Amino acid sequence: MANWSSNPTTGNNSWRRQDDGIAGNWNGTGSGIVSPLTGAGCADFHSYFAPNGSKGSLDLYVNLSAINYTLSFYYKNVSGSDSMVLFLSTDGGSTFAKKAGYTINTNWTKHTMNLGAVNSSSCILRFMATSDYGNSDIAIDSLQIKSPCVTPTLMVVSSPSVICSGDSVMYSVSGSNTYSWSTGTNSSTLSIKPTVSATYTITGSNGSGCTTTQTVSVLVNPNPTLTVSGASVICAGNQSSLTLSGAASYSWNAGGSGSVVAVSPSVTSTYTISSTNAQGCSDTQTISISVNPSPTITVDSTSIICAGSSTSFTASGATSYSWSTGDSTSVVVISPTVTSTYTILGTSALGCTGSVTVNQVVSNCTGIDGHSANTTVTNVFPNPTTGEVTLQLTAGAKKIDVCDLTGKVILSDSTSKDKAHVDLSPFGNGIYFVKIYGNNAVEVIKIIKQK
Repeated sequence: MANWSSNPTTGNNSWRRQDDGIAGNWNGTGSGIVSPLTGAGCADFHSYFAPNGSKGSLDLYVNLSAINYTLSFYYKNVSGSDSMVLFLSTDGGSTFAKKAGYTINTNWTKHTMNLGAVNSSSCILRFMATSDYGNSDIAIDSLQIKSPCVTPTLMVVSSPSVICSGDSVMYSVSGSNTYSWSTGTNSSTLSIKPTVSATYTITGSNGSGCTTTQTVSVLVNPNPTLTVSGASVICAGNQSSLTLSGAASYSWNAGGSGSVVAVSPSVTSTYTISSTNAQGCSDTQTISISVNPSPTITVDSTSIICAGSSTSFTASGATSYSWSTGDSTSVVVISPTVTSTYTILGTSALGCTGSVTVNQVVSNCTGIDGHSANTTVTNVFPNPTTGEVTLQLTAGAKKIDVCDLTGKVILSDSTSKDKAHVDLSPFGNGIYFVKIYGNNAVEVIKIIKQK
């Protein structure tokens, strides 16, 4: 609690509020007066009419029982030789010590000083003014005495102090009234997701306006950077060997926990890999394996040919071919002497392969002159023919089938007569095979139809 007193209490050399000169018996209450800095009033010493050299003091009685108080006030003295001296008494007015002197400040000027180690409850701050008569008054305004700050002690708790990139860290601070973080947050808590190691500053302020700062740091470990190598496009039926790097351990949804895994998807599939590095940070990545279909190879062929004859195979379903004969075209000509099997490997435009095997049956196809004693055919004419062929047969029941080059039966008949007729008129020119079943044997006769 502070009290003010003026000595003298009245007269031109007394201190008054600038608009209270009449009560103080001032002369010329409208002359030399200083207008307040702010508000309605300021403390004014009427130097304008006070006799030259006369003094007047304004005392402030205040308890300064702590140490290191700070005094501040605004001072104005526009002109002249008048002045003011500030004194401090720490023993109730028995003795005074000069603290500072002030002369001309044409504008309101703030003066601040540390009063030092006072530690007294009976202090007097004395503002002693000396008049120069006829110049402007002296005035002070907006005086403040601030008690020493009790610096707040901040307690900061972080959870956790070491994180992985992308994780959150939570800070909680106590020990002050208000808080301000270097991130711009004004709260006792801070939740943040740093991607790199960082340091944050927290400023706490108590009710007395005293502040303190503290820094907190978080260590951010990087997440693993996965690299996946291996074929991302395969052909149906093949496998892809995928190799991982960039972490210490791995886990695949395809099964397994190593850095290498072989997958054999039948259709395009996506796999998920979870990885963890030496710092315990993890990451998840997906990889897609595209599966291209294998080509379906088909071959146009003749099911049966006569020994010594030739036939052709025509492959389709791929863009390139490789035959067991050594050929690499889509059409090959073969002349097997015995029934044989051929393999064709086809490659599609996507680089995928497919294969098929073809069995080529070879018959002796003996003519009439080569028949044995138990032959069922004694003569065939005309051969070549333009249409109808006559078969001269031995006695007994017989079954007759006529096949084209693909092996398809185009005519069928049964007879017990010694002569049978085969009409090829409805069919095109070419080679046909007549199979005669009888006498516990099968004979194949090659017939040529032509114009």
